[in-house]
Amino acid sequence: MYDSLYKYLILYKKLNIPGIGSFVIEQIPARLDFLNKQLHSPLPVIRFNLGNAVADKHFYEFLAKEKGWQEWEAVRQFNELVFGLKNAVNTKGTVELPGIGSLKKEFADTYSFHPMSSVQSYLPDVAAERIIRKNTTHSVKVGDAEKSSTEMQELLSAEKTKKAQWIKYAIILALAGAAVIAYYYTTKQPN
Repeated sequence: MYDSLYKYLILYKKLNIPGIGSFVIEQIPARLDFLNKQLHSPLPVIRFNLGNAVADKHFYEFLAKEKGWQEWEAVRQFNELVFGLKNAVNTKGTVELPGIGSLKKEFADTYSFHPMSSVQSYLPDVAAERIIRKNTTHSVKVGDAEKSSTEMQELLSAEKTKKAQWIKYAIILALAGAAVIAYYYTTKQPN
């Protein structure tokens, strides 16, 4: 019956096991690691939520259809499986759920879960090298307007030259002021 539980979890992204907790499949998005120059692929991860999980009617219908049972038989078989699972965890300490992971008894009625990491081996990381192409034109969004990269380079270089001209004028004025002060003190006659 574990294969049916795994199939339900994969198809519907959630599996409730009464008295133990619920398993949920979450998608970790792809992420870019700039320092190591790697692109990590998106991964599905099985999370375990401890709590009062209740199996729903949809699950029992799925189980009955999957095994070819009547719905009442699916409820009975599933309850027996849950009871056996709790007993196995209490006696062994850890139970393996095929395809899902391992369930471990902690203290009182709490459990910890360690998922299988088989999916990550199928989705390896990819090298992400930055490609810089000189003398190519591409579009750049600036505010609401869209301009080409060459237009933006021209605008930015024009601003740099305006700043450089301002600095030149400031230096010329400073030198002129210093010359006036020097002339004043050299021509001033002591009384």
